[in-house]
Amino acid sequence: IALDSECGRIDVLVQDFDRLESSIRKGDQASASDPPDWQAAIDAYTICVQLAPDCAALREKLNWCVEQHKNVDILQKLWSNAEQEMAEGNYTAAVAKFQQALQLDPSNSRLKAEEEEAEQRLSDLSRGRQLQQKAEEAAANQDFALAVQLFDQALEILPGDTTLQAEEKEAKENRERMAEIAALRARGEEQMAGGEWLAAAATFDK
Repeated sequence: IALDSECGRIDVLVQDFDRLESSIRKGDQASASDPPDWQAAIDAYTICVQLAPDCAALREKLNWCVEQHKNVDILQKLWSNAEQEMAEGNYTAAVAKFQQALQLDPSNSRLKAEEEEAEQRLSDLSRGRQLQQKAEEAAANQDFALAVQLFDQALEILPGDTTLQAEEKEAKENRERMAEIAALRARGEEQMAGGEWLAAAATFDK
């Protein structure tokens, strides 16, 4: 009876050891995969810790995987928020969130590419607004030819900006009107020089 009991205990130990070895292998494979399957690694290492509760190395692996899994959740949330900010044109906020995400996963090439795109759009927006401001100043000074030129440059950078489109249209109309006024003034002066006083008066009225 004692021998049978001892054999049974040994069988249990062997089964536990095999299970432990298998779980360690599964945990190592899951955590080393590309991308890592942190949940599978956590499940495997949890079994390991249950089978070998005094093993500090296994507990450390479990804790590390749990932390990495949390980081993945945070990373995905930051990434999703950054893309949402991009879609809404909030490029400053998008850059900030992309950079926070990159701190958690600095080797992620796709994430880095999206962060660089956000920085480029932010730079383009800043440049476009600077040109818009200069164009508005030119229009305020009635230099509509320069204003149209600057609005054109701004729209090359920000082609879908409806405010810029409206301002450029107004500047073009004012430029054409000023050109027409200049032409009428020159014609009126010619008529005055030729003694055509009535005609000149009518031209200046226009």
